[in-house]
Amino acid sequence: MADSKKKNYAISSTDTTLMHQQLLKEIQAAKLRENKSYPCCGDYIKRFMEQNPQAYPSSDHLSLAYSPVDPECRTKMCQRFYQVVHYCQLSRSAVQVCMNILDRFLSISPSFLKDRQLYQLVSIAALYLSIKIHDSVEMNMHFL
Repeated sequence: MADSKKKNYAISSTDTTLMHQQLLKEIQAAKLRENKSYPCCGDYIKRFMEQNPQAYPSSDHLSLAYSPVDPECRTKMCQRFYQVVHYCQLSRSAVQVCMNILDRFLSISPSFLKDRQLYQLVSIAALYLSIKIHDSVEMNMHFL
């Protein structure tokens, strides 16, 4: 009698195909919403370099700290942040979130790319914000 009450929950291949198609549509709709809400910031450093060629003089008389940000500077900052989170035993995803925040901010406020000290300040603020949001660590700015 117990066997007669069991239901067959097998899913047919047609149902599976329909579920996959529905899932694909939902993912595409979510991507579309995300792209409209958070437009891609593109290569904002390259764009800044092209729009401000006078900011990148070829002479070496300028101090590196006051020179404009280039892609290598961004890479080094990202690597440094990974070192910091590793040393502090924080989540590596904090750096990913930090760089996302930083990229989005600088894509709409490129004036912070004019000198590296300003860039470092904005970068540290983005890391601080990312850690405060995504890690359960009490810290102050001296921690960084």
